[in-house]
Amino acid sequence: MVVKQAKFCLKSICQSSRWPCDNNTITVTISPTTELTIGATITLKGFVGALAETGAIQLSSDRDDHLHFQPSASDTSKGFGTWNNAANAKTLTLVVGKALDCSGQYTFSFTVKNPTDRNQCRQISISSRASNGQVLIAESAMTVKSGCDVMCVDDPVFTVKHIQQSTAAPCCENVIQ
Repeated sequence: MVVKQAKFCLKSICQSSRWPCDNNTITVTISPTTELTIGATITLKGFVGALAETGAIQLSSDRDDHLHFQPSASDTSKGFGTWNNAANAKTLTLVVGKALDCSGQYTFSFTVKNPTDRNQCRQISISSRASNGQVLIAESAMTVKSGCDVMCVDDPVFTVKHIQQSTAAPCCENVIQ
């Protein structure tokens, strides 16, 4: 008998906005091949350029039963993760507050702010550890949904380019709009 290593058989990620300084909702769908018990952590990292306050970050989902996460083992607020905004980190850590079933599918979102300038697309990784620190699911790259990049931010541009004057006559008061 061969037992395969535990993994996330589904680990997709997508962003909502490519605009500089815009709120960017990141949507994540995961499905573990093993049960993740209460106290286990899931870490998503690599969100270079993303901006959010370090600390608890609210999660949302169309289905309340997908919000099995809390910011820490001691803070049991349902539907939150912990964001680390340190320049070399940019990670989201989720503490499992209600066991995730083997092969169950869970979708949640969180919002960060895009950087002010162009940002290259980023490879986001995911991993999971037991409450004692033992690796449950080794770090691996997330799958980006087709046509949906992560932390890709376009160059800033003017979206409205219009100027007019009230008169072209010389020596007259002229209002520029």
